[in-house]
Amino acid sequence: MRLARVQTADGPVTGVYEDGIVTTESNAYDTCSEAELLAPVHPSTIYCVGRNYATTLDQMEYERPAEPDFFIKPTVSVHPPETPIPYPSFSDEVTYAGELAAVIDKQCEHVTEDEVDDIVRGYTIFLRGEDLGVYAGREYDN
Repeated sequence: MRLARVQTADGPVTGVYEDGIVTTESNAYDTCSEAELLAPVHPSTIYCVGRNYATTLDQMEYERPAEPDFFIKPTVSVHPPETPIPYPSFSDEVTYAGELAAVIDKQCEHVTEDEVDDIVRGYTIFLRGEDLGVYAGREYDN
């Protein structure tokens, strides 16, 4: 099942997406004519894990840490589908990395493996931009 968020005349709604139609409990919205696709989530916080892919670390000649790095991204970095991502004016060396994002639906901590299905709402793609120029490794917000 694929979930999607859309902007409708009644405001944003979430429903099941299939063939351009988002179906909620009470309505169906055509994304070509009645509703605009929004970013799949409207997060309060974005927690990220870095330096966790051995192949990428080797390619970039980064030191492999004993534990992955954890960092937070600003929520303004979430964009709807097909929306251009503005490059920062301070750099001409911007790169990106495609990431798998787990959408956590509930506040939680110390989640056991048996509890994961109750906590994870779904998965989506997260495209992370990064400046490699003068501000080496600097993340930017949009």
